[in-house]
Amino acid sequence: MIGILSASALPSLLSRANKIKQTEAKLYTGSMNRAQQAYYLENSAFTTSIDELGVGIQQKTENYQYIITLNNHLK
Repeated sequence: MIGILSASALPSLLSRANKIKQTEAKLYTGSMNRAQQAYYLENSAFTTSIDELGVGIQQKTENYQYIITLNNHLK
């Protein structure tokens, strides 16, 4: 009986853990996007430095590593 309960609860717990990780990524990338827009308005350029954005985001968390790269090729 306990094995059946554990087996049915495990996928739910894993799904919840994945949603928490995804929420972190969405919050961080959204904050970086808004900060990049503000940075661009003040400097007429984007930055590759998370620290320069001034949003207090950790570059490496338990779940992800955040890096900013620029693509200067306009199409």
